Amino acid sequence: MMWHPAISRSAHGVEMRRCMLNRASAKWVMWACAMMLGASGCAGEDAAEAASERGALEEGASLPSEGRELVDGHHADHRHHSSVVLATPEAVAEVFDEEANLARLEYPDAFQQVGWMMDADSLAGMEYRVARADGSFSKWEPVEVYWNEGRMFNARVRLNSPAHVMELRGFEGITFAEIEFFEEVVAPEQLQRPERPLPPEAGDSGPIGTRRQASVAPSSLVIPRSEWGAINPGKICGSVVAPYRASIHHTYAPSGDGGDAAARVRQMQSYHINTRGWCDIGYHFIVSQAGNIYQGRSRSDRPGAHVGNQNSGNVGISFIADFTTQTPSQTQLNAGARMLKWVHETHGVPMTRTAVKGHREWPGQSTSCPGGNMISSLETLLQKTRDLINPPAPQTYEVALDVTLKGGEAMVDQGSSEGVVDALPGAEFSAEILLKNASSSAIRGVRLGYAFDELGLTPLSYTIESDHPGLDQSSWSTNDAMQVESNPEPAQMGSSGELVMNAFSAGESKRVVVTLRADSYSFAMAPFGGVRAFVTHIDDVYAQSTFDASPGVNRTGTTLRAHAGLDIFATDAWFFEGPEGPDVEGWTAEGVDAFDEFRLNTSHGLLALHLVGEGATVSSPAWTAIDADAFPELVLRARSHDGEHVKAVYWSREGEAFSEERSVRFEASGDGEYHDLIVNLSEHPEWSGEVKALRIALLAEGAPGEEASGWYDVDHIYFQNRAAGTTTTEFGPVIDQAAVALLPEGGGGEAEPDGEGGGSPGLGANDGEQPGVRTASGCATTGQQGGGTPAAILLLLGWVLASWRRRAT
Repeated sequence: MMWHPAISRSAHGVEMRRCMLNRASAKWVMWACAMMLGASGCAGEDAAEAASERGALEEGASLPSEGRELVDGHHADHRHHSSVVLATPEAVAEVFDEEANLARLEYPDAFQQVGWMMDADSLAGMEYRVARADGSFSKWEPVEVYWNEGRMFNARVRLNSPAHVMELRGFEGITFAEIEFFEEVVAPEQLQRPERPLPPEAGDSGPIGTRRQASVAPSSLVIPRSEWGAINPGKICGSVVAPYRASIHHTYAPSGDGGDAAARVRQMQSYHINTRGWCDIGYHFIVSQAGNIYQGRSRSDRPGAHVGNQNSGNVGISFIADFTTQTPSQTQLNAGARMLKWVHETHGVPMTRTAVKGHREWPGQSTSCPGGNMISSLETLLQKTRDLINPPAPQTYEVALDVTLKGGEAMVDQGSSEGVVDALPGAEFSAEILLKNASSSAIRGVRLGYAFDELGLTPLSYTIESDHPGLDQSSWSTNDAMQVESNPEPAQMGSSGELVMNAFSAGESKRVVVTLRADSYSFAMAPFGGVRAFVTHIDDVYAQSTFDASPGVNRTGTTLRAHAGLDIFATDAWFFEGPEGPDVEGWTAEGVDAFDEFRLNTSHGLLALHLVGEGATVSSPAWTAIDADAFPELVLRARSHDGEHVKAVYWSREGEAFSEERSVRFEASGDGEYHDLIVNLSEHPEWSGEVKALRIALLAEGAPGEEASGWYDVDHIYFQNRAAGTTTTEFGPVIDQAAVALLPEGGGGEAEPDGEGGGSPGLGANDGEQPGVRTASGCATTGQQGGGTPAAILLLLGWVLASWRRRAT
């Protein structure tokens, strides 16, 4: 059968017109039928340049002006050669049939030389014969295998007369082959062997820094020719031509270094010299797959043989790879950048796409070299080089995180509540978590941790927004981070978690806007109040595991966490657990002449008054709202130290003032212990409707004696409905014990102050502990008011335990 496909132009400008496939009983395959064409290869010259290469002068001689023209110009009667690459074992098997021990190579034009560069198990017995004009074959003769290291082989056949067909036998385990057909014999008669370096060229010797030294890359950058075993390490080809451009190549074939890059470079040099007949290896520099750079031609100011008709002043850098299928590694790109930096600094070659091109980008080239994957990476390679020439300033990162609550109130502005948003249960408002990248470059892989006051806050929904491209923190639009699968659904955010925020361009801000609902009173009951946010991760810049943890990685110079406090107060329950003295949850004191201290007992979570006279009272905040019809009993947990005394409770509704008409009085113990005083306000006919204000006189009659401690404390205040089993707060249980006996209107007689100090005198606002240090040790009940039943005692013990656990949280 006959096959005549069209064949593209090779690396060296040859138009291959056709190929023919002949099959007999054995599987004889024409060389081009499973091929990858040499048009993808990179080392190239036209015939004129090849002639100059073959006639290159030894070091110390000079090239006449007409010879120089021959290097750069075109020659009218030049001859061509073409290469075929069998890059895979499958492609090789289509040509070299080991089972039949035969390969048939047929070339459309007469050839007088064939060269092979191969990876194989053995070529020791390979023989050839050629077909004569009458159809007969010549005798079998050995193929000249002139170079071999391991599985790497170079071989050639030189014929006395032209032929069109050649057959081969005696090959073993070929896995890669580049085959070249030459229409004339170009290989030298004598094979070149490694020689001792030649003496320095006359007029070129001198100290480091001369032109000669400047044109030889230092051993700190490249592996010198003498170290990788070059043939004649000191050989210099051609005359001086000042480089002004550079070319990037891939070797294509071979596409790998076979585990020994130096051997692969030696193979290429031997092949270029002993089969192609060139003066030396075609490239100036070769970059291995491991990123090592090998000195190719001994001087970079002499032409190489790598771009047909474009070699003058052109430094050739080749990568051992096939970038039509492989992708340049960062290792190779980094090595190439180091080499180009040297070319720029030594010869002044600009690092632009005008001066540095891929082989195929120069005029007159018919090749895919250096492969599409390298072509698309050339700008990256050049930028890496520019960064080495002019290193950018060290990258600094500036990232800012802020949390703001919007839509709340400002009901209390003292102590820890100063400047903190306040809310009442049922209120809805929003939190804005704002993260800005003020760095000069993008940040990537950004993740954001968040947490809400889990006792009192419920997130209802959220959005992630960006101000890109405006970068003005006003032109917000929904960001694509909302589509990240691992991020929670907007209505299922939860009380804590993490959000993937994706990348931030330089100057970009993103914000997470969360709609929140205040569910219940939680002031000082949770580990924190409000909203917390912290950056958990930025690629190569930042890493933090929890809000309180120190960053494990931090290139920003600051800890990226923020907190917006929120106080959720109740309208009908108060526990006085605030962290600072003035945090009395909006309560106020009247009768300034009757006390000299009014504050929070930070050790025990108490509203504490130090009385020095008569008429001291405390009043509930302006947002008080008590459903008197639903909650008939007041739970007042209090202690004092000065003996039995009378307490009073006053209340008023909208538009009413405090008066004795809406008040009750009852006796209380002063033994220094906590007592739950249950006041059944429903016994009073005026306890009804919505109560808007509450006033308590902790010492309703008389004043402390001279020796009395004067401290009167309130642990908590709330309301309960014993029959319904409910209270006005989840933190306070129903207290099932006898209510205090209300005194008749007009009082039940004055309680005599205990002049001896009664109870436990000396227990002040912090019970002798360090001021401002809050503990959970002061709420254990050791006394009880009223007879009570055993069941009531058990309930009281349960309340004590609950109260203790609350403070320990």
